[in-house]
Amino acid sequence: TCILVSDGLETCEGDACELVRQAKAQGMAITVHVIGFGLAEKDLSALECIAQAGGGQYFPANNADELGAALEKTVEQPPADGGYLSVKITLDGQPLDGLFKVFKQGETKETAMGRTYEGPKTNPRVLLLPAGTYDMEVSAIRIDGNPKQVFRDLVIAGKDTIVRVVDFSQGVAEIKVTRNGELSDAVVSLIDPATGKAVAQGRTYRSGSSNPRRFEVLPGTYDVQIKAIEIASDPVYFAGGQQISKDKPLKIEQDFASGEIRIGARRGGTLIDAAVTVYDKSSGKRIDGARTYSSNTSNPKPFVLLAGTYKIEVKPVKDKDLKAQTFEMEVKAKGEATKFAEW
Repeated sequence: TCILVSDGLETCEGDACELVRQAKAQGMAITVHVIGFGLAEKDLSALECIAQAGGGQYFPANNADELGAALEKTVEQPPADGGYLSVKITLDGQPLDGLFKVFKQGETKETAMGRTYEGPKTNPRVLLLPAGTYDMEVSAIRIDGNPKQVFRDLVIAGKDTIVRVVDFSQGVAEIKVTRNGELSDAVVSLIDPATGKAVAQGRTYRSGSSNPRRFEVLPGTYDVQIKAIEIASDPVYFAGGQQISKDKPLKIEQDFASGEIRIGARRGGTLIDAAVTVYDKSSGKRIDGARTYSSNTSNPKPFVLLAGTYKIEVKPVKDKDLKAQTFEMEVKAKGEATKFAEW
């Protein structure tokens, strides 16, 4: 067993990876492990290639404790009953830089890990593992959001090689959001139904360059959530179980019908400060609220609401002798209406 500890990439001429590969091809019984100590370089494929060619592993170490742990692993005898796992990561058929971790089934600490980079010397990446059943997590670290794929029940036995080609080719979703037929700002989320977590998220804004909002994600089933942030209470449109494939883009267009009402407060014809609360008539849910103050720049107070019928409560703030007033207003799509509570 040969252990190479490096604190920097090779700068002299020669190809150490090819040298190790030739030695193995000529029958030399050698295992080469590589430890990268305190390396800041982003591309360590040259060192990882040496480990792969030598039938060993690459271990990163950033301090003395990690260096000691890596050295302990390198002196372990290669598994006599082990087999090989070959992992190739691609995007649209081309090699893709990715990170994978291999876990003994039932354990949370990885047994082995590797990075493929984009070169043919390390992609596919081949690891020697003890016989057993494993799970593997693969991350595309060069794609926004670091999408992951999980492989379970990988059985390593004998000297066989298990081959896994992990393709991160993307599907496309285009989400267009309008309000009364005009481009509207909204927050769009693509949600994994299994975890309830957003896989991709973004705003549409009001520009044709960003609305429809385009997402590139792994093919699969997603829930789509659209939050209309230009409207009071940020109403949400939800479309569950949407299929995204490599061959057919998912296209959704959602329009929110809304109108604007302006609510003011006056006493004897003079503007007064009042608290305005807007409730949905059918559910009684509070939708929005604000103060009018006594300035004509804020009194009446505007509210942008979904089309529907609302209950409005206007309660004077400083004029304690005045009772609150309640009335209903209908909001129509593209409609505008103004009403003052008068005392």
